[in-house]
Amino acid sequence: MRPVRNTFAVNLLIEAKTVLVVGGGRVGLRKTQSLLEAGAHVKLVCPTALPEFATLPIEHLARPFEAADVMGCALVIACTDSKIVNRAILEAARQAQVPCCCADGNWAEGDFIVPATLRTDDLLISISTNGRSCRTAK
Repeated sequence: MRPVRNTFAVNLLIEAKTVLVVGGGRVGLRKTQSLLEAGAHVKLVCPTALPEFATLPIEHLARPFEAADVMGCALVIACTDSKIVNRAILEAARQAQVPCCCADGNWAEGDFIVPATLRTDDLLISISTNGRSCRTAK
């Protein structure tokens, strides 16, 4: 059974701030699109990425993650397909004192989770199950 964590809801003001996304798959794409909607500058680190990333206004470093990648970032999102790599990203972010979200089984060890959201013109609705079920929240 998945752990449940008590959370505190917050809307981050990340416009023009750099957010590191590590992982170029479907999860990374969804996170990147949401970050861009919020006005963030996204730095994507991954050797290969889905073709959809090529159309987005992001900085893509096409290589494996390095601990120094977290420097200067306001947030980090670890969403590779490797729990080991995601854990290394989390540890690097902790060393740099940058909040990190792990979008995998390490999520409960991270600093924040990203709720399911619905955005309309002037309304943003967020739903969370405190980690119990991402699918239910979505």
